[in-house]
Amino acid sequence: MVTSAEYVVISALWLLAAYKYFAGLLFLQEFLVPEPRQGPGSLTTGHAHLVPQDTW
Repeated sequence: MVTSAEYVVISALWLLAAYKYFAGLLFLQEFLVPEPRQGPGSLTTGHAHLVPQDTW
């Protein structure tokens, strides 16, 4: 039987693990697939993803 205190602790650990997992996924995605931040048009338009792929 799981008491309410144990349930709170287990839920907190699950939330922390899920947060670290998704944060790690976002970090890896940002690190492995960087958007082209330099290039023609990136400074003027402010949208780096509009830069053609062959410029970088």
